[in-house]
Amino acid sequence: MEELDIQSTLDRIAGQGLTPIERILAAHTGTVQLLVSLWFAEAADAVVKYQGEYPEPTPGGEIRREVALTLRHRQMEVVSADTLIPIAGNDLKVLALVRARVLGLGQIAVYLGIPTKREILSLLVKPDYIVRKYRMTDGGHGPALHFIIEETFPRRLYAAQSPALAQAGLDGYGS
Repeated sequence: MEELDIQSTLDRIAGQGLTPIERILAAHTGTVQLLVSLWFAEAADAVVKYQGEYPEPTPGGEIRREVALTLRHRQMEVVSADTLIPIAGNDLKVLALVRARVLGLGQIAVYLGIPTKREILSLLVKPDYIVRKYRMTDGGHGPALHFIIEETFPRRLYAAQSPALAQAGLDGYGS
């Protein structure tokens, strides 16, 4: 679900020194997989690097998942994400798809037809990377879905028209 309070989103990222693409990545509340695929002109796949279930500290247990969005042909990681998935906060269909490790979390919501609400919890901007943490929920519609996702964007990959990146074929316009 798209953010309706546009001004508060703009206020949240103001003064961070972000480029236009970085503002989009930091504040967008839709799927990141599509955004990075468009930026790099190449499909990005969600690759599960690690996933484990833990009985604590969340009541009912939790799944911790580490994913990389990787460009399909160049096999280059463009975003990393660490996710906390409370087991008690998710429908059995959602959990089955998480445990299958085939789909990204945004893809799971789309596949199950669950409209999502995404709330940005924090934003950290450093010279080399941007980290945003947000909560994705079902917003009270459809099967229960609750993820807390922390994504890291390496800034060098999103530098618009950087000569060094253009030479490497990483300028955001494909090669």
